[in-house]
Amino acid sequence: VDSAMSCQPDHIVLGISVETFWGGRAASERLMADLRQHTGLPVAGGAGACDAAFKTLGIRRLAVLTPYFPVGDENVRRFFEESGYRVARIIGLKCASPVLIAHESAQRLEEVALALDGDDVDAVVQVGTNLAFARVAATLEAKRNKPFIAINTAIYWRALRDAGIAD
Repeated sequence: VDSAMSCQPDHIVLGISVETFWGGRAASERLMADLRQHTGLPVAGGAGACDAAFKTLGIRRLAVLTPYFPVGDENVRRFFEESGYRVARIIGLKCASPVLIAHESAQRLEEVALALDGDDVDAVVQVGTNLAFARVAATLEAKRNKPFIAINTAIYWRALRDAGIAD
């Protein structure tokens, strides 16, 4: 963050997500507050962006796709449940490294997202900013007529709203 500040940004958009979920809601809020205080800027992060998107869309029941191992999945579940959402299912892909997260195919992501979907959830959300899910989410949302939310899309949506852009 300190290196990025030399560019004189007017907003911080975190391209990481597991850290924003780690330790639950209170830890996430502390992290974001610390970053805002340190930089003096608005900060958009994954966990808070998902929460804001769910509130905007009226989502209460979730299924979650992650690139993580069980310990990461449990931190995601904890954040969402502490935020008042019911997590029906989580599938973690157990990607072997951050680089390999980006190598997951659109076909695999679609298969897993469809396996997560069901009548018992209002939305399927993908976390893990290195997964390329935005295009898959848009396709599935049109097919299933329900929200499929890619975390990167949610983060940028939140950053735009924070900047006063509601278009």
